[in-house]
Amino acid sequence: MISLSQRTVVHLALIGAGLGVVLMATRGVNVISFTEPLQLVTSGAEYESLYAIWKYVHGFAVYADHTRIPFAGSFYNWFYYVFYGEITKWVLGALSLGDAWLPTVTRLITATGVVYGTWITARLFLEFPAASDDNLKRLGLAFALLVFFGPLMGFFGIATQPDIWGFAFDVTAIYVFLRLYERRPLMGICLFWLFAYLAWGFKQIFVFSTGTVGLFLLLRRD
Repeated sequence: MISLSQRTVVHLALIGAGLGVVLMATRGVNVISFTEPLQLVTSGAEYESLYAIWKYVHGFAVYADHTRIPFAGSFYNWFYYVFYGEITKWVLGALSLGDAWLPTVTRLITATGVVYGTWITARLFLEFPAASDDNLKRLGLAFALLVFFGPLMGFFGIATQPDIWGFAFDVTAIYVFLRLYERRPLMGICLFWLFAYLAWGFKQIFVFSTGTVGLFLLLRRD
């Protein structure tokens, strides 16, 4: 049986995480261009989000009866369309870009969420569990990179989808709760619910932090 030292394990984890970053960058180079507006498919049903955000940008109703012509539905929660729509509207207007650039702008919004999600996840791992251990710090960074840049995230990291920012706000909710609960519990709970609600505001599945913290408080009878 091969026995690996702790340092070797950390180095392997960092190498694996780095390969994930390279793979995500390779995907991004092929679907995002700053010289021409690419019209490519990055993930399933991305066209639904692109059409809904286009409607938001132009002032049309985002939520409509998808059983009627043009048979297009908006199936995610409101904050996703507002968040992406407002940023996209501002960028297109500020740079005098046409609608053809909408997929590029929205995918860059998602890519920004990957970077933010990695940062807040790294903060979560670095500040709380035995943060004085340098190897554990490096392992936490590797895991944070793996979560948002890893192969399981796939094209969602550069697609017009609500999952990245929803997940990032879910992690943020846990982070602010752990950071403030013991010292300023009321503020910690209020900020937790704010970010948990924003996570849910992107997509209905993001209730993980709500369930986790709810059970935690229940078990503590708090």
